[in-house]
Amino acid sequence: PGEHRFLEGVRAWAGKLVDKPVRPTKPKAKSLQDRLLEGTSIGRKLIHQQSMKSLNSKTKGKYIGQYKALECVLYSATHGKDASLANEAEQFSKLLVTPESKNMTALYFLDDGMKKVEKKTGMAKEKIPQVKKVGVIGAGVMGSGIVHYFANKGYQVAVKDLDQEVVDKGIKMVEAEFNIAVKKKKMDEAGKAKKMALITGGTSDDLFRDCDIIVEAAVEVMSIKKKIVQALESAGILDGKRLFATNTSSLSLTELQSVSKFPAAIVGMHFFNPVAKMPLVEVIKGKETSQEAAATIFNLAVKTGKKPIIVGDAPGFLVNRILGVYMAEAGRMCINDRADPLKVDKAIVNFGMPMGPFRLLDEVGLDVATHVGPVLENGLKSKRFAVSGNIDNMVKEGYLGKKNKKGFYRYEGEKEAGMNTSVTNKFVCPNPDPSFPEADIIDRCVLLMVNEAAMILAEGVAETAEDVDIGMVWGTGFPPFRGGLLQYADSRGAKNIVDRLNELATKLKDDRFKPAALLEEHAKNNTRFFPCLLYTSDAADEEDSVDLGGRRIIKKKKKKCT
Repeated sequence: PGEHRFLEGVRAWAGKLVDKPVRPTKPKAKSLQDRLLEGTSIGRKLIHQQSMKSLNSKTKGKYIGQYKALECVLYSATHGKDASLANEAEQFSKLLVTPESKNMTALYFLDDGMKKVEKKTGMAKEKIPQVKKVGVIGAGVMGSGIVHYFANKGYQVAVKDLDQEVVDKGIKMVEAEFNIAVKKKKMDEAGKAKKMALITGGTSDDLFRDCDIIVEAAVEVMSIKKKIVQALESAGILDGKRLFATNTSSLSLTELQSVSKFPAAIVGMHFFNPVAKMPLVEVIKGKETSQEAAATIFNLAVKTGKKPIIVGDAPGFLVNRILGVYMAEAGRMCINDRADPLKVDKAIVNFGMPMGPFRLLDEVGLDVATHVGPVLENGLKSKRFAVSGNIDNMVKEGYLGKKNKKGFYRYEGEKEAGMNTSVTNKFVCPNPDPSFPEADIIDRCVLLMVNEAAMILAEGVAETAEDVDIGMVWGTGFPPFRGGLLQYADSRGAKNIVDRLNELATKLKDDRFKPAALLEEHAKNNTRFFPCLLYTSDAADEEDSVDLGGRRIIKKKKKKCT
């Protein structure tokens, strides 16, 4: 498992230090304030209270390592060096074998494995074309976010929109982001000027003649995207060498390729909003997308600090498809079964998600949700993605979510200020059932995500369980301490999940809970999404190790663990 590699790394690092002389450090003089805080019981109590307040705010009590670290610091303030070091070693050794530690260690190696471009793309790194200049179509919120991202990473960027006024506004949004960085002292004015000089903008396609790739961030309408492709090909800009990377969140790459003379050069590069903060990029392969095109975008994402996964062309791809079934179920629970929306959001946050489904709907935009829902429902021919007409009514009455400060939550400036119960009572659940079980909330939302992920794997939309967990952790904020969606499924057990899904299907009389065939197979064979293989011998050569996406290591002598 991941922790074995961690211990191997520690041993190797410690071995390098053995022959090095110890250099004692001279302690720094403490200020009066530090002496009062650290040297008195009242001061230490204040540090403890403020630190706990900060930890509770940042970790929601889910990451015990930080709390144990604080305990060790406070212990050392009232005990000698030897006792303090012994206490720290004891606490660390206890934490090292916790499920949370193993999950976080495994995620580290999962992240590291994602950066192995050759393995992930099947192309030698030196054969993957390099990108020097990026074109961006669309200067709205998403387009300007993409422009800012590439310019911030040192790439030349050309941005185009239909109206020069829109282009200018988009470039001003980019400048505003750099101004924030200057204010936070992350860059100086000279650095900002250097970044801004990388950006050009206008309304002509000629801007893209020296670009290596063109990232399209126009409105999510297939007919418009098709016209853009055809216009660029007519102008000789898309010529089979220059890549066209659409930022679509749900539309079919294969359909878009159907109007192109050079379908192999069309690929998906799906950023998540806000671009600067969301690490994930879905690299989408349509039916005709070349290996080189997908590898170029994957490599570019890695080089610019993103966490890419390659996914197949299917409605919603990976992340939006899983989120679609999750958010639809949350709405169904409240509208049909009288669950309290506030209780739903609290239960999901308590599970470890960064926000509940109703808060997420506000962030995404209710208008976006009502657009993507039917795409998933019609494309996958399933009512499990159906968006209630109540949400359509909210959009018709001007409730779009955070973007216009009208949604399930109230907003004071940019900050959320609590659920707007007058809105939820009117549109979602006027008479919530206080006895609705929290366990049902979690299982109906989370286990449907697991079930959807199993279907995605079986369909080949995602190639590996590792890709699913990278997508869910870095694309949705699925709790890292749980290791990822499918690692959570493994820890809970396939049989347990299948039994629970069947129980919900019987209770609610709905086949949307029917377990996926892959889940049933794991339950029947007592197997896992991530095969568990244990060491049986310490004497094995590194050459005989096999890396399974960072989750497990197999040595010469091995024994399958089910």
